[in-house]
Amino acid sequence: MISANEEAVRPPAAHARAGGIREVAVLAFPAVLQTLSDTLMHVTDSAVVGRLGVTELAAVGFGGVWLWTLLVIFFGTGNGTQTFVAQAFGAGERRECGRWTWQAIYALVTLSALWAIQLAVGFPTLIRWLCPQENLQQLSLDYAFGRLPGTPGLITGVVLTGFFRGLGDSRTPMLAAIVANGTRWPPAKR
Repeated sequence: MISANEEAVRPPAAHARAGGIREVAVLAFPAVLQTLSDTLMHVTDSAVVGRLGVTELAAVGFGGVWLWTLLVIFFGTGNGTQTFVAQAFGAGERRECGRWTWQAIYALVTLSALWAIQLAVGFPTLIRWLCPQENLQQLSLDYAFGRLPGTPGLITGVVLTGFFRGLGDSRTPMLAAIVANGTRWPPAKR
């Protein structure tokens, strides 16, 4: 069971004033590095896909924007776990941290999996309504169908990131993102 304990959380620098700029920087810096790592991964993906062709790159952008739009509610809700974990952790209710996290995983992973199935059925109609060129339609669908099965895993990652950040540990999600993104190197060669 996920729960918080004193050893799991590396406190910010001992001499940092609680709530001071230094404490915020210590907590925020790993989150910034995680975001930069994710951005670099997306840039790398775009560079690789761009070598395939202009239409392929456009399809990833077009399909990705609509896929993100239809899934963003799960990402935002998963990030909300951080608030509840932080409140429980700050109140000294360590077991509640795990309960909030498991509830988010049970609810969001299940709902996002069901929604991904619905998107697999309805996404072709949406893409046709938006009327891009026919070759762009098919490539966008190929991209979306390749991404949809990973939705529950992505949502689980978002919830677990919220758990660790709620404990004041922004380093663990950063390291996980860097390792995950690092496994994608070297970029595929044509």
